[in-house]
Amino acid sequence: MPTLSNYVAVGTAVYVLLGVISYIIDRKLGRSIYRTWYNWTHKNPLPEGVEKGFIYNQYTKNQVAVAIFLSVTFSVIAVVTMEVSWLVEFLVAFVESIAMMIGFKIGPWAYRVYEGKDKALDMIDKLERGEVNISDEIKDAATSVSTAVTEGAKGIIDEVVEGVKETVHLNEDKEVKEPQKEDPEEPEKVEPEESKAAEKNEVPSFEEALNKYKKGGNDGE
Repeated sequence: MPTLSNYVAVGTAVYVLLGVISYIIDRKLGRSIYRTWYNWTHKNPLPEGVEKGFIYNQYTKNQVAVAIFLSVTFSVIAVVTMEVSWLVEFLVAFVESIAMMIGFKIGPWAYRVYEGKDKALDMIDKLERGEVNISDEIKDAATSVSTAVTEGAKGIIDEVVEGVKETVHLNEDKEVKEPQKEDPEEPEKVEPEESKAAEKNEVPSFEEALNKYKKGGNDGE
């Protein structure tokens, strides 16, 4: 009998795979079933443009509820068909639900691979029958990539040029709207002659007035 750790490890991998398969089945077939169930259980029908399944395009809390439901269902099947202990399944139920959620998150990538397998197989068949020239396919792919890169670079350059033009235009408008500041008036400079005249008209000091008074008294004598 395998140990508990081995059972948990194998069970985790199995439930991740079951989560991926459940997502793909839900996206392929579950959308129509979900729409019928939604319209039957809700007053207002699901809008025509909305595409949802029980897992696909659902909120995480709804996906958790589906993961728990599927984990319990698969655990019951394992106990009934494989004679697994109920205690063991109860102990690993939480891990199985997390593994199922991981499978749901891997599901979109796995679905793209699943959808692309038909194109890949058709291409291989055409190559084997000689209906497709591999060199032409490589040349077309290189041309497509080069065109996409050129257009992307041109778009980036155009955006940069437009941004520079808008910046320059805004700066010009700002300069036009801002009033021009007047130069401050310089103080008038006093000419030398006026300075001399001002010096002549200066009020004499007390000592000069006293000397002038004494001189006038002496002249009178």
